[in-house]
Amino acid sequence: MGTRDKIREILGAPHGEVLSGLTMLGVLVYSVSWFAYRGIYGELGLEAKDVGLTYSSILTSAALGIVMLLAASLLVLLAIGLIYGTTEVDPLFPSAPISLQLLYRLGSGIAVLLLLRGGVYIATDVTEPIVDVLPRIRNGLLDTLVHVAAFIVLLLLYLSLIGGAIAVAPRVLGPVARRARNWLSETLPLILVILIAALPFAVIIGPYQLGRQIGEEIREGKTTGLVDSLVIRWLLDVQVERVNIAWLGERGRCNAMPTRDILYLGAADGTTILYDPDTHTVCRTPTSSVQVVSTA
Repeated sequence: MGTRDKIREILGAPHGEVLSGLTMLGVLVYSVSWFAYRGIYGELGLEAKDVGLTYSSILTSAALGIVMLLAASLLVLLAIGLIYGTTEVDPLFPSAPISLQLLYRLGSGIAVLLLLRGGVYIATDVTEPIVDVLPRIRNGLLDTLVHVAAFIVLLLLYLSLIGGAIAVAPRVLGPVARRARNWLSETLPLILVILIAALPFAVIIGPYQLGRQIGEEIREGKTTGLVDSLVIRWLLDVQVERVNIAWLGERGRCNAMPTRDILYLGAADGTTILYDPDTHTVCRTPTSSVQVVSTA
């Protein structure tokens, strides 16, 4: 069965199976988001609710993130189907329910998107010496064009390598692939047990550590890079702004808080949360007592 036929089969699957697959994905993404928030705000001595995040808002941002990721990954899958429409697919789970096959393929599309996103960072790093040699175009339009051009060149090279591998691999690796398939069929149950056992740790520890890393960046006063990755932008509602403030009332315990170049973390229940990265001080002040002006 070709890729396009498989996509048609998935899209034409019973609604119950598709819904169960999406529900599984939703629960997973919500869990990942929740543990990530714990890591982020725990580094600052806060909880997610302190900056206005509730269970419903976390669920909403996760749901919107799922929609965006699914739409983008479906576009990737459709593009693959158009380019390699005659390619036969030998799925790992040919007899699995449509819901699991849907998760497998959508996960593949998301993985491709993350790899492409990583390519942007690689292209930027590769072209950095070029930009350093030409300081006159630093931070200008030409600087951006250089990075974009390098990314396009690397992407074309990457796609060419993939195309070559697809053409050559069946001939070169045919016998190896057959042996690997036989080995996989014998060891797949054990692999699945290990993956299932490791899943709770991946869902809890991975996002929590990522959240701690983001929280550490906030503690150091960084506002760029926090939401500059695909997953963080679409799945986590982390609002960190560099702001100036004007006091409208009593400062309370925020007497030492400067009025310029501090971070706004959010607000909830009439309380605004501010952060001074120079002294690593978190300030809670009544929202009515302070005017916040973004410096962006």
